[in-house]
Amino acid sequence: MDPFNLAGRQGTGHQGGLRPSARSVFSIVRCVARMKRIFSHPLTALAAGLCLRLFFVLKFPANSGDTALYQQIAANWLKHHVYAMDVGGTITPVDLRMPGYPAFLSLIYAMTGRTGAEARLWVMLAQIAIDLLACLLIARLAVLLACNSEGIAANPSVKRAALWLAVLCPFTANYTAVQLTEVFAVLWTVLACNFIVIGLRRVEKPDFLSKGSHLRLRSSVNYTAFGAGLIVGLGTLFRPETPLLLVAAAIVFCGLFLFLRSMGRWFSTSFAMALGCLLILSPWALRNFVSLGELQFLAPKNSNLPGELVPHGFLAWEKTWLYRVRDCNARHPLRTYILLPAARAFTIWFTPRIELLPVSGNVFPLAQMREDDPVDQEVTSALFILNLFYAGIGVWGAAWSWRSNPATRPALSFLVLFILIRTAFLTTLETPEPRYVLVCFPALIAMGAQLFAGRSEALQHRQRTEHPLP
Repeated sequence: MDPFNLAGRQGTGHQGGLRPSARSVFSIVRCVARMKRIFSHPLTALAAGLCLRLFFVLKFPANSGDTALYQQIAANWLKHHVYAMDVGGTITPVDLRMPGYPAFLSLIYAMTGRTGAEARLWVMLAQIAIDLLACLLIARLAVLLACNSEGIAANPSVKRAALWLAVLCPFTANYTAVQLTEVFAVLWTVLACNFIVIGLRRVEKPDFLSKGSHLRLRSSVNYTAFGAGLIVGLGTLFRPETPLLLVAAAIVFCGLFLFLRSMGRWFSTSFAMALGCLLILSPWALRNFVSLGELQFLAPKNSNLPGELVPHGFLAWEKTWLYRVRDCNARHPLRTYILLPAARAFTIWFTPRIELLPVSGNVFPLAQMREDDPVDQEVTSALFILNLFYAGIGVWGAAWSWRSNPATRPALSFLVLFILIRTAFLTTLETPEPRYVLVCFPALIAMGAQLFAGRSEALQHRQRTEHPLP
């Protein structure tokens, strides 16, 4: 009797008629199936992400130079109802930081009755919840990318892969343990990306994800663009460079409408995005006009106090030596405008990202560092390789999806263009930091997850080929 023949069993619904070896295989198969169901559930991934973030919060809580600044503004806002700093012992209104993160800190302070360092744990716990929400939105973005021309979502493998890649990413998880804007920047960026991708899909398919809606289908792109503008405006209240998302979106929309010979729709879509963003930023600009006498929608580029002198000449000179390049000046325009920005872009993208961890980041010389501090070298090397993995899987996934799913090409173009524009922008800053590219990781993860759709489809095809239905 074939041990795998269910008909040959001596008992119905029992394993008594199976040989010992067959019962062992049957038990393993059931165990594997059970484990697969457990790890396929989103709560398992979120639990793993929660553990990783709690590890960083409890083991490696960190501070930054901006942390004290945010705390001071938040405390003054809560106690004195003024968005201000203590300058020379006087409460002075300022605009050198956007108000989003101080507003978040003020809310936590009001809810807990604690301020500053005493409220740090509560702030970080709230940031964990926000970061896990961003992970769910990353998974949603991956599903949107995987939808075909009919708007049918891909198999669940894409969503599961994106969620696991997001919750286990140590680079974004690490920033839940420091009071900075990165967690919120990632959240608003990925939420805006979801809206913009939906809008891009609705250019050719107006009823994409809106079947049964009472809204006019022809205006569905404008409604989505307006929503994206509102979200980008909220993100700008935390990070002033967030509107770069709208720049990338407007370029891709322009290409689509130009192909359709409908530039009027492009103007209306771009206007809707800009209007949504400006509506959110207008109260901040009005406050700056009333309190400081300047119509400032963003924060000052040089983070200067009102009336403070900005050393523009020194800052221009500083750009020439930030990457430790000697004798770089106006006589070498290729070096100044091409090689230096490229070197800075490489540095901020391919750093080991250990700025919040108690490791030096030194790997070379290999033999000496191995002898002096092997743990330091191993941690740095592991994070560097992991960073390469996330960047590589994003590029690979984008290339695979571009070939296999033409319907998602506008969305891919937007995500790739956003990454390029943001990177180019960061190379113009006087003090670019590696953390400034963290908002690009949701796009990398969502694009990288597309590879798992191809793997799942290939596996299903092979199973159908090897075991055809009768």
